[in-house]
Amino acid sequence: MSTPSKAPNLIPIGKIVGAFGIDGRMKIESLTDFPERFALGKKIFIKGDEHKIKWVAWHKTQARVKLDAFNRPEDVEDIVGTLVQIPADDRPDLDDDEYYTQDLIGMMVVTVDGEELGPLNEVLTLPAHDVLVIGDIMIPAIEEFVQMVDFDEETITVKLIPGMRGDAEEA
Repeated sequence: MSTPSKAPNLIPIGKIVGAFGIDGRMKIESLTDFPERFALGKKIFIKGDEHKIKWVAWHKTQARVKLDAFNRPEDVEDIVGTLVQIPADDRPDLDDDEYYTQDLIGMMVVTVDGEELGPLNEVLTLPAHDVLVIGDIMIPAIEEFVQMVDFDEETITVKLIPGMRGDAEEA
């Protein structure tokens, strides 16, 4: 059965979007780049309760999952829209030039000239590459524009080019 969460810091990996079948299986829209987080036997958290994955299959971007505590479609329908989470400590290690989006949100964005643009509000995941959103400014998250990420100083240093600010700029 489920047990109360002992993990104080949970991060989302998916969102329950519907029931699947008649035995309490659910459709979970994946919000992670690591599909192995939905592997058989893994533990996930729903509303702070820990559950073990007893069965999993994939259909496009959805994990079809059977958990230990859900036995009827009605059990799942009651939690549609709920986030599926894991402890932040369970995140895979990344390469030196890779970052988790939620670790960047709120960091101060500054130009290579030292001008503060403001805190990072959002990171858009687009087909070509991610885009940093700072107020009305959008900066492609590629090496040409993102010069440095400094977790000690909590800053992201960027290089702007004409047109990135979105308003009339001096040439």
